[in-house]
Amino acid sequence: MVKADSHILTVYKGRMDKKEWVSILSDRTLEELEQIFLKEQTYIPKMRFVLQDEQTRNFTVQRWCYLGSVDDWVDLKTTNDLAQLAKTYCYHLGRESYFELESPDCTGDFFVIKIK
Repeated sequence: MVKADSHILTVYKGRMDKKEWVSILSDRTLEELEQIFLKEQTYIPKMRFVLQDEQTRNFTVQRWCYLGSVDDWVDLKTTNDLAQLAKTYCYHLGRESYFELESPDCTGDFFVIKIK
């Protein structure tokens, strides 16, 4: 799920996927499972694309850092094109590789994308 605010696109991911729901509630019909899934699923922000400059269309991609001492958005590497940036980084959502997208201390490097 993506939420667009004035200058930030935030990508949310559900805490649980449908396969997990099916395994837990295996005695339910598919229709019941879908209704339960839609009602009970919660979403958390995982990644965002921040417009830094409206005139130049510079964006920064960030991911949430889960280290207790940081708990904040950290900047990630970029490409020159927002579509490619999204394709490259959104691939990691829901995968272990998501947690390897920056240095272990979550300091990350600051990168900017220029979109025409």
